[in-house]
Amino acid sequence: MPANFLKLLPRKPILLLALLIALTLTIVAGCISNQKSVKTIEPTPAITVSKPPKAKGIDSIQLQAIGQKIYLNETGGKPENLVYWNPNEAFPSLGIGHFIWFPAGSTIGFTESFPDMIRFLKANGADVPSWLLEQITVGALWRDQADLNKNRSSDKVQELQQFLSDTSGLQALYLFQRLDSALPKIVRGLETDRQKQITERFNTVKSSPGGLYLLVDYVNFKGEGIVTSEQHNNVGWGLRQVLETMEPTQTGNEALKAFATAADIVLTHRVANAPVERNEQRWLPGWRVRLKTYYQQELDV
Repeated sequence: MPANFLKLLPRKPILLLALLIALTLTIVAGCISNQKSVKTIEPTPAITVSKPPKAKGIDSIQLQAIGQKIYLNETGGKPENLVYWNPNEAFPSLGIGHFIWFPAGSTIGFTESFPDMIRFLKANGADVPSWLLEQITVGALWRDQADLNKNRSSDKVQELQQFLSDTSGLQALYLFQRLDSALPKIVRGLETDRQKQITERFNTVKSSPGGLYLLVDYVNFKGEGIVTSEQHNNVGWGLRQVLETMEPTQTGNEALKAFATAADIVLTHRVANAPVERNEQRWLPGWRVRLKTYYQQELDV
């Protein structure tokens, strides 16, 4: 404290104490006032994927972790993105896996998955809104992205978003069961040598710590690779193509890297084969970020 300031202080202890108390109260009041002037912006709370029911071939906690990673991949951790329409796509994507839902009358060359997923939820005990069960027989609730944006605050959109949040664990189970049925479909009709090669690589990845996550994610992300409409120049980009491209390796993190490397090659070929007007090059950096999660991950999934 400066000497000149000390000379100005009262000599009597009571007056000195009173002055110090007044000074302290002034400083505290100023701090409180400054705190009140700062506007706090609360982030939208992310959801945690609920624990799925027991399933054959996987632990519920492991499946919950896989579902959470896929939810983050697809939505960026934003609950509002459980109901989403990418401006570069002709259909909305919903749920933790961004399941595709075609507008009424659309003929789009991808595999529609949202109606099937809703029927799965219903069959497994979910309380599906009656209007949604009817709507999936007709087509998406909105004509286009603008229509969804206009109705974002509507009762149906809010109810749908909450329903998709509440059933996140069952959706994770749906994703796993899609993978569980994928291998027989992928090898069906192939020569014996190709069947053996694909099966061996599938099992190598699956038995590696963390391998189940990337298999579940990739099938949801780019499909099994068996639908002819999901091809450019007669070349697909699904799980079959990745396993055929993958270099043989031992189980472990090297298998995860080998799978991710093969997936990068397959997706790069997809972009090269795509019609120029689709401008698929813009998506490749984001796809590669996703592929890095396949071998840069906690080994509990």
